[in-house]
Amino acid sequence: MKLKTLLCAATAICAAYVSNAQVTAKVGPEFGLGINSMVISDHYNGDEVYAGGFVQVGGTADIQFGRWFAIRPSLMFNFNTNESGDDIDYSDRINTSNIYLPVDALATFRFRNGSKMFVGFGPYMSYTLGGKYKYHVYDINGNYVERTESLKLGTGTDKHMKPLDLGLNFKMGFQMRNNLFMNFSFNLGITDRAPHDIDGYKIKDQQLFAFGIGYLFGPKEETRSSKHHSRYR
Repeated sequence: MKLKTLLCAATAICAAYVSNAQVTAKVGPEFGLGINSMVISDHYNGDEVYAGGFVQVGGTADIQFGRWFAIRPSLMFNFNTNESGDDIDYSDRINTSNIYLPVDALATFRFRNGSKMFVGFGPYMSYTLGGKYKYHVYDINGNYVERTESLKLGTGTDKHMKPLDLGLNFKMGFQMRNNLFMNFSFNLGITDRAPHDIDGYKIKDQQLFAFGIGYLFGPKEETRSSKHHSRYR
């Protein structure tokens, strides 16, 4: 009961702060790249790690509430490559194209020159639009040959993976007074993307580390010495 009362009080305080704070909103493009992994496992083969990288491009918004709090949603198009094994000639590969949508709640720390640092976390959603799966099999002549096919998305024993991934995103970054920003992020996938559960089949997919750089269109941030600094009080 006490915990419920504390949560209600904290929610009321946050709501009061947000309603009384001056709100500014900016939006602009962002480009990013990073490393990621996909772990595929079952009862018989254990864990098989697919590691690789990605590039992404899209847009980011910054909604600032007063001096200390902001919400930063992004809509990114993500192009991802994961590869298993150390031998490039015989490794399996999964390429995907995804829509990636993180929404982060951030604590913001402003400096006297108008720049700011931000750190926080929030939920993310990723949806796979399509992709390719390259693998190796033995043909009827006993030769180890490469096969490539389109990734089958959905549920069922004839599919490769579910298209939807959900999880938590952690972000920190720095924004200059001229609205140029860079950020670093890490996300933790919580969705099992396996299309079926036969023999304990599981798929976990996540971005291990991402770096992004972008620009927000809008007025420059006020410096602390500006005559308008009272807006942040």
